[in-house]
Amino acid sequence: MASSRLWFSLLLAAALAGRATALWPWPQNIQTSDQRYVLYPNNFQFQYDVSSAAQPGCSVLDEAFQRYRDLLFGSGSWPRPYLTANMY
Repeated sequence: MASSRLWFSLLLAAALAGRATALWPWPQNIQTSDQRYVLYPNNFQFQYDVSSAAQPGCSVLDEAFQRYRDLLFGSGSWPRPYLTANMY
């Protein structure tokens, strides 16, 4: 009986939890401003810094970039910009 209550409680908690909308983990640096910029999904991309030890193919960062992109623009089928070797 206690097991049934536990499962019911867990299912209820999961149903009421909702979807997370905050970015986590937080970026290393954040700067705020009153200035606003328009981001166009077909011209926007997250990039690896050329001096970073992590480069394209790092599954942790590749998946994080995709999650953040989906948070910004939704998970629709926006055309993704072509990644070039010249990343800054």
